[in-house]
Amino acid sequence: MKSNPQVETLFEQLVEGVQRFYSSDTWKAFLTFQSKFYTYSFSNVVLIWMQCPHASHVAGFTKWKEMNRRVKKGEKAIRILAPLMAKQKDKETGEEKKVIIGFWAVSVFDVSQTEGAPLPQLCSELTGNNDTLAAFYQALKSIIDIPVKEEDIAGGAKGYYHIKEEYIAVKKDLDLQNKCKTLIHEYPIRCCIAKTMTAGTS
Repeated sequence: MKSNPQVETLFEQLVEGVQRFYSSDTWKAFLTFQSKFYTYSFSNVVLIWMQCPHASHVAGFTKWKEMNRRVKKGEKAIRILAPLMAKQKDKETGEEKKVIIGFWAVSVFDVSQTEGAPLPQLCSELTGNNDTLAAFYQALKSIIDIPVKEEDIAGGAKGYYHIKEEYIAVKKDLDLQNKCKTLIHEYPIRCCIAKTMTAGTS
């Protein structure tokens, strides 16, 4: 598959966004931001955050129209990644199944970029208490598309991505904030490895 410049740009933004997590308390701000977008993939939340840090609820042009709202004239779209799916036959079973063969760039808009019918209260922000962090940690695990396992990890490592068995390990005795931070660190590593492997077979 040929390289798509728009998709490559989004992946570059994704890497830049992940690098920002390690400057000051940026990752804490991101946790608050991500709590608003629990239905989106980690990668797309980073892209939304990079392009529109004040975003609170995003949807495509058609979806906003269905909710009796319209995108304001002159608003710039937020670009995120959508998977390209294709049917492939399983070599062992002969059954056809849908697999991701790449990504393409799609446009969404934040509610602040639209006008029209009022919307109900969308969500509450993440706070620093343990109950909220625990709920967010579970939500974070649910949107990551591979298993997350808590393990006894020796040494100073807080987690790792297991390439062969396709899961992310998080150190069992970490506090909730560090468990969230570890997932935010390890999942992009997995995404970059998966992208490299896909590019190598395309």
